Amino acid sequence: MSTGMMIRSVWTLAIVAALVMTWLSAPRALRSQRDLARARVQLDLAAQDTAEAATITADLDGLVPDRNPSTPSEPQRGSLAERAARALARAGIDPASLVSVTPAPIPGTNATTDERATVVLSGVTLPQLGRLLTTWSDAEPGLAFRAIDLERGRDEDAAPGQDVPARAVLTIEGSVR
Repeated sequence: MSTGMMIRSVWTLAIVAALVMTWLSAPRALRSQRDLARARVQLDLAAQDTAEAATITADLDGLVPDRNPSTPSEPQRGSLAERAARALARAGIDPASLVSVTPAPIPGTNATTDERATVVLSGVTLPQLGRLLTTWSDAEPGLAFRAIDLERGRDEDAAPGQDVPARAVLTIEGSVR
């Protein structure tokens, strides 16, 4: 066999070996490409879900108060009526909803610090009342709501599909001065 023939045979053998290896690895390469395409679709769907969750969270930030504030609130100063009005404002409720605040000392306790008060609200919906209770509890950790009496408002005061305003009587105990 001549040298030229031998070189030609080696090249032919190398080409055949390369074709066989390509033929054997092609299904795995196609599978990998298919898996990559699926992963990209899943990534796109996850990105869309994340964007939708961020939008929902941003929408809820205005409706749901932060249940775990980063810095604890210090007790507010001022009369109980002033503090109630501030809590109403922070909860996004019209201050005109505050009908009355009636403080009353708790018998057998220190009258300058321990007190019971009755707060009457009118025209508040249940979601508003929930925001108020959360906001006020966060701002006034020394207060405890001992009773909440609700009276349903008139149905004609609410548009169809909206919450019916109610009258709420809140009994609060604790260090309110």
